[in-house]
Amino acid sequence: MDKLHNKYLSILKKEKKKVNKVPEIIELDNKKDKEIIKSHIKEHFYYAGSVKKDHIDEYLDIKKTTKGYDCKVLVECHNGKIDKSFYFEVHSTDEEKARNVLGSLEPGEELHIHIKGKDYQEVSKKLSKYLPKEIKEEVSENGYSKVKVKITNRAGLHIRPVGMLVQEANKYNAEIYITYEDLDQKVGRKINNNYYADAKSALEVLQLGAGYGKTLEIIAKGKDSEKALKSLENLVKSGFNEN
Repeated sequence: MDKLHNKYLSILKKEKKKVNKVPEIIELDNKKDKEIIKSHIKEHFYYAGSVKKDHIDEYLDIKKTTKGYDCKVLVECHNGKIDKSFYFEVHSTDEEKARNVLGSLEPGEELHIHIKGKDYQEVSKKLSKYLPKEIKEEVSENGYSKVKVKITNRAGLHIRPVGMLVQEANKYNAEIYITYEDLDQKVGRKINNNYYADAKSALEVLQLGAGYGKTLEIIAKGKDSEKALKSLENLVKSGFNEN
């Protein structure tokens, strides 16, 4: 969180705003500044998922559930009425201040949850009852495009290849999800009665536990969907340079 706050302080200094101490809650209304912070979060945090109802209750449940773990839990939200984005860490931010921010949100606006730290995997499992939301869209030619590709590297999707895959997926303007046929656990989000991991989240892709010989189904929708699918297919076929 220190690096994130320092990044925010550098933004404030550029805008010549006086700051006596590091604020608990980051507030941004400039599109360029938002992109700087989002880029930092994407690089240093794992995206855990999102919720969009009962903002304060969800925040309190998440705070209670993650108490005592060696993990930072970052909330990202956007107030559409004033076009301002907010970022704060669940455990180090004054609860009244957090409630004020969340209480100002319109119904349906999402809370995005990002996590980092030694216990991030265990925290992710704890948060699975709240995150992520279910997507009710169907995988079809009119929605998502898809490819199937077999894992050829002997170690499967361990940390290194997952990092490569997620890094590649984040280059494209598209929603990208991954699953495999005999997946026997609830991972990520539900699309057309199957569970898919967000290809832009290392945490979710790791949770797939996809090993050597598994056939991945990668689906995508958006401006760069076809480019993304081709690139990810080639990456998996290459064995992540481990063969």
